[in-house]
Amino acid sequence: KMSLAARCSIWFSLSAVLFGKTFAFCRSLKFESSGRFDQKWNSALSAANGDVGDKNARIVIVGVAGGVVETVAVKLAQKKQNNLKLCLVLDRPPYSPLLNKDSNVNIFVGDEESSFDKLTQLSRDSSSSKYVSTYLSDLLQYSKGDKLIIAAIGDQGDESLLTSAQDLEDISKGDIVSRVGKAFNRIYDSLKKAVTVSDADISIVCAASVDPDTGVGLSKGSSNFGIGSILKSPATLSAPINALRSFYTSSCGNGAAFGLLRYGTLTGGVPGAEPLPFISMPLLEPELHPSYVLNSVLMTSIQATEDGKAASSMKYAASEFCTRDSLAESIVQFLIRTSQLKKATQVELDSFIQSIEGPSSPSQEDWDKIFSRLMSSSSKAADVELLRLDFETVPKEKLQQFSSWLVDTWFPQALIEADAATILSGARPVRAVKVGSSDNSVDINISWQDLLPDLTVKAVGTIQISVSSEPPSITARRVTGGGELPGENQLLERLEEGIYKNAFKKQFCSPLKRVAEDA
Repeated sequence: KMSLAARCSIWFSLSAVLFGKTFAFCRSLKFESSGRFDQKWNSALSAANGDVGDKNARIVIVGVAGGVVETVAVKLAQKKQNNLKLCLVLDRPPYSPLLNKDSNVNIFVGDEESSFDKLTQLSRDSSSSKYVSTYLSDLLQYSKGDKLIIAAIGDQGDESLLTSAQDLEDISKGDIVSRVGKAFNRIYDSLKKAVTVSDADISIVCAASVDPDTGVGLSKGSSNFGIGSILKSPATLSAPINALRSFYTSSCGNGAAFGLLRYGTLTGGVPGAEPLPFISMPLLEPELHPSYVLNSVLMTSIQATEDGKAASSMKYAASEFCTRDSLAESIVQFLIRTSQLKKATQVELDSFIQSIEGPSSPSQEDWDKIFSRLMSSSSKAADVELLRLDFETVPKEKLQQFSSWLVDTWFPQALIEADAATILSGARPVRAVKVGSSDNSVDINISWQDLLPDLTVKAVGTIQISVSSEPPSITARRVTGGGELPGENQLLERLEEGIYKNAFKKQFCSPLKRVAEDA
């Protein structure tokens, strides 16, 4: 008989092998080893692939170290051309090892108090020795004829990277949140002093949480802005973002853009310092970190009501997951489009970003479709496409089963999960009904109704879901209603998740086979 010690030794050996294989498999799904990623990073820089626009364009990215701002800089550097100047402004040296390499990214960090006012430029060697002092206002100097793009990112950073005693003290005091607000404040003050022309080609992109305690909240808020507002409410970004929006409206002309990208709960790390994939033990089906599972992205436009508040569907948005990689790629995609704006074009976008389970990250074609839908869905016009998913196949013989599953199973469950069924007042989605079918398609109408004080029912809007076998796809369109409907965002998210989690398994449709993109 085998001894207990021998059995334990064999068990531990098998566990180690299983752990190693599972770990390698998870890494192959989502991220590469530092060595392989470094090679990809360096080759991308040397090839200068991508097209990021104007010869005089400058992008200044401002945020706190350890946050989305670092991922944005890495992604932009991979796409940038040599004629685009990229400046990264942080409160302290970056945590991503990729940014300490010869990346052609000019990195500026704050002083000992992590101030965004007086800055010190870091060298691009591995030692990151300091040289050259400057000010944020110097980086934001604008000359007529130039294109200046500013990205102000309100992410507080990945707390798993902020491990020093000072970091932990700053987190407990809320100093990091305050620091972000002061950075936005510095941007506003610098622009007011530096810009004297009334038709400046300056675009501004802000990213902030929808959490009312730390971000832009659920309202556009007051347009009043000043030092008093910052001192009274140091942990909110509403006032400085509104000030930047006001500056854009009054001083920036055609060829410029303003974007406000909102998110809920951030997860994931920075390039080269990602979290480990496992949350549980390396079991047969281990629990993975959300940043390795939530590959797909859902971006929906946000429209303010007449009183300045966002739609009620944002009430629960603070709890929705968004990976730092998804948020960073969304910002980069918007920055690229901003840098390519024609002189006669002006764009303003207010969007909410969610990460959801999906088979793969969006391709460039997917991003093009996402932003095309965003620009059209921000309109209050009827018959606007909100979501489209393309499949490899949708069998004709299963069209009726697919549509019946959407009406009888998916919709009731989606109402509960999206909190739409718990809305106590105002319009809400109430029913899903098949309204038409043919050999190749089926249409389903989801109706929004409001119960008035006199107990009469008022129709508010309709979203039509069309399932088609030729071409194989599912499309959601807002066919009636004056703008975004309450609960619309979450319902669309549940639709996409339901397709990935259930419809594929039931073989109602099959995922689209993608041609691998060049590394």
